[in-house]
Amino acid sequence: MIGEEALPLSFPAITPRDTIGWPEAIDGGCLIMTGVDKGTMLGGIEAITQAFAECEAAGLPHPSPQDYCITNTSERVVKIIFGTAQLSSLWDGIRKNQEAVGR
Repeated sequence: MIGEEALPLSFPAITPRDTIGWPEAIDGGCLIMTGVDKGTMLGGIEAITQAFAECEAAGLPHPSPQDYCITNTSERVVKIIFGTAQLSSLWDGIRKNQEAVGR
């Protein structure tokens, strides 16, 4: 979906949805959620393209959520894997015990 790429690629977009799984795109100002009403969609297009043009004219960067600026993602993933590797055996045992008692 284009809305998911709007923020990291820094382009204006609308989404004709009434719910979204990427609220950071809305928070970052790259996406407007309009629903399927034609007038609202057209107004959303006008509003988001105007906002982008004003940002660009003022030389302002488009904001990125803090989570998009993490530089040590691989290190964090390794820590999660190491931190949960031994626990997975325990969790598996819990599942087996629950199945045995019919839960």
